[in-house]
Amino acid sequence: MTTEPTPRTPPHHGGENGERGRGPAADFGLAVGLLVLDVIVALVTLLPVMNEAGYHFFDTAANSDFDSTSTVLTLIILGAVAGLSAWSLLRGRFFISGWLQILVAGALWGWTLYGAVRGGA
Repeated sequence: MTTEPTPRTPPHHGGENGERGRGPAADFGLAVGLLVLDVIVALVTLLPVMNEAGYHFFDTAANSDFDSTSTVLTLIILGAVAGLSAWSLLRGRFFISGWLQILVAGALWGWTLYGAVRGGA
């Protein structure tokens, strides 16, 4: 009885299942697209909330009674969404996009903490 030789395995190219990272051009394009989307979503959600609360953007004297609770909650939620999207991007091996989303989430949470310390977002 002779046994057949075992077949050769293909060379390992990294990743969990031999997957490679995404191309840098696709990753960079996705990063720019998501950054634009983050800015649009932040503006669309924050401007009506702040306008309804009576916040006047260029008149600091009129903003003394501004209640920033809804703005702080909005920033926390937007930061959480950016953080969760960063996790999924990094799992999908979009490293530039993932780290940019982590920076966006950190900036939103930093802005929230800074606004909470200063008394308004």
